[in-house]
Amino acid sequence: MGIPAAELPHLFQRFHRVAGTVGRTQEGSGIGLALIQELVRLHGGAIAVESDVGMGTIFEVRVPLGKSHLPAQYILEGEDQTSTGTYALASAAESERWLTNTDHRAFLR
Repeated sequence: MGIPAAELPHLFQRFHRVAGTVGRTQEGSGIGLALIQELVRLHGGAIAVESDVGMGTIFEVRVPLGKSHLPAQYILEGEDQTSTGTYALASAAESERWLTNTDHRAFLR
């Protein structure tokens, strides 16, 4: 639904909530955008926002490709890295069981 211009400078502050928002059924803690901005900056990127009340909001996130722009202490090389793909596949398989299992007693095992 858009964010008033006066709120935009505060949008990425932790726990800031835009007053009088319309169209949201449940308010969050106001920390999500602050954490996203921090993560993007750690990766050498930038985040920007454009908004028109009554029209909507656009967030633009830019993160450089590669790793040459990162400090050496943030880069792990070799076999010390653990693939998150294994965990993702296990989580997806578990979620799929929840969706296909209609016998709710199975969840109590």
